[in-house]
Amino acid sequence: MRHDFTVYVVDSETSYCDLVSDSLKGAGYHTETYMKGEDVLAASKKHPPHIIILGTYLLGMTGLHLIRQIRELSPDIQMVIMANYAEGDIASEALSAGAVDRIYKPIQNITDVVTAVDRVAERRFLESSNEELYRQLVASRKGQRKLRQRFLEERSFLTYLQTVLSVMEEAKEVSQAIDGLVKILAEYLGTKVLFFRYIPIQDNLICTHSSVPGLYIVTGK
Repeated sequence: MRHDFTVYVVDSETSYCDLVSDSLKGAGYHTETYMKGEDVLAASKKHPPHIIILGTYLLGMTGLHLIRQIRELSPDIQMVIMANYAEGDIASEALSAGAVDRIYKPIQNITDVVTAVDRVAERRFLESSNEELYRQLVASRKGQRKLRQRFLEERSFLTYLQTVLSVMEEAKEVSQAIDGLVKILAEYLGTKVLFFRYIPIQDNLICTHSSVPGLYIVTGK
C-alpha cells in the first residue's frame, strides 16, 4: 500500500527533511522534500500529495499558516506536524487547524515517523475504500430500481399478451377478435386505436374497428 502514497516532507531544516524523506522512501513511500511553504502550495495545486509532514517553521511562512492554506485547497490531503516538545501549544493548534497527527522533535526513533505515516495512510486508504463501496452501493440501488421498473413493464406487457390470447381464443369470428384487440390496445397504451383494412378493389383503407364509438374512416391511396 505504501507505494501508492505520495508524501511531501517540509521543513526549514534540511537535516530533518533528508532524515524523514529517506526513511519514508526506504519504507516504500514516494517522497518529495521542500523548504518553502509557497513551493508546497504550488506543487499541491498541480500534483496534490496524499500526506504532508511539516515543521512548525518553514521558509516564507509558519507551519500553521501552511496547514490552513492546504486545508482550504483540499480536504483530502492529510497533514502531520513535526514540533519540538516546547512547542506543545503550536502542535495542539495545528491539530485544531487540520493536522491529523503530530511528531515531536528531536526524533529519537525514526521508525516512529514511519509508523505515524502508516496510520495516516491506512486511515486514508480505508476512507477511500468506504467511499468506493458507497458509490458501488448507490449504483447497485439505481440498477435495482431500473431492473424492477423493467420487470414491472415486462410483467404488464405479459399480462397484456395473455389478455390478447384469451380474447382471441374466445372470439367466434375474426371481426370479434379484432374488436377485442383494439379495445385492449387502447387500454394498454392509454390512447385511441384504429384498425384499418385495405380494400384492393377500391384501392382504399377503411377503418373497420375503432376504440372510439362511431368513428370510422375511409381513406384513398
